[in-house]
Amino acid sequence: MLWAKMVVWAIPIAIGLTIVLNIALNVFSSLAAGGRSPSATTDERDRKFQLRGMCVTTVIFGLGFVGALVGLSTGWTPLTGIIAIYLAATVGDLVGNLVRIVSYRLGS
Repeated sequence: MLWAKMVVWAIPIAIGLTIVLNIALNVFSSLAAGGRSPSATTDERDRKFQLRGMCVTTVIFGLGFVGALVGLSTGWTPLTGIIAIYLAATVGDLVGNLVRIVSYRLGS
């Protein structure tokens, strides 16, 4: 049951790191902008880019989840299945955010 303890500890640590990094990046971006507050308004283009990134994240996570279920049905251990699902969520979020950044950069 060592893997269960590792998962129980990994989830709150990942959440905590996400919160700390989000705060640190917001402080850094505020300092880089010279103390000016960035505009909080969003337009249709921003929503389109966010939706595109969210769709990519959902597709990658969904494929990873189904892949983990197929793997579990073919004899993977539960730990391998949990790692596959966690990896799919992480990669999906990373790729979704990259798609959003590239969309902003290209303006399309």
